[in-house]
Amino acid sequence: MEKEKLNKLYDFVIDNDDLTTKDLNDLGFNYRNIRILIDNKKLERIRRGHYRLIDYNAMLSYGRDLLKNRENEKA
Repeated sequence: MEKEKLNKLYDFVIDNDDLTTKDLNDLGFNYRNIRILIDNKKLERIRRGHYRLIDYNAMLSYGRDLLKNRENEKA
């Protein structure tokens, strides 16, 4: 999975609790990508067309990277 796509997903999840298939498609994920995220325990299907991020360790790591990048930009 492309890191850029995952970063877009994490950015989206920061402001939105619920993900829809349309949201994921708009972020560049197709059906196969969504299936991989579910199989890899990164997303959970809540009901048809609605998903929730469940890989909070990856989200935490992404947040740490963002903070580190901001600190480096200030220096």
